[in-house]
Amino acid sequence: MRPPYLRARALASLLALALLSPAPAQAYPFGQSVPGSHQAPQWALDVLRGMREPAHRAAAPASQGRKLDANGIGCYSDVRVTALERRADLICAALGRGHELVVAGCMPASEAYRLADSLLSQRPLRVYLDHTKRYAPVQTQETFRITQLQP
Repeated sequence: MRPPYLRARALASLLALALLSPAPAQAYPFGQSVPGSHQAPQWALDVLRGMREPAHRAAAPASQGRKLDANGIGCYSDVRVTALERRADLICAALGRGHELVVAGCMPASEAYRLADSLLSQRPLRVYLDHTKRYAPVQTQETFRITQLQP
């Protein structure tokens, strides 16, 4: 349970940002008279979202720093498997360099023997991920479908 002062501090920060904003004041209807008007304005949602996420994640979306080909395939070289997780018929792996997690990927369990071998031997891999197919996060990392593994 979050202490009540955290919510009050977030609201105070939001109000301070609104007061310091150079834009002219605008009225936002929050009543039920207009469909969808029960939501807060987008700028307020963005501020709150930024307060909940760590600074390195709120600064830029993760997909901006990735180099993808025309089909949405990204290549990650010299990564090691740091953890494996079983999900129904999938094996998901957290991939990192040194002590930093880079990305996570999933592939069918029948094809995942190289992931287990890489985890045991700690050999680096080159991993190709399809960024158009997402899975639930692994250790808070965005998770995509693994299309190809190379030693």
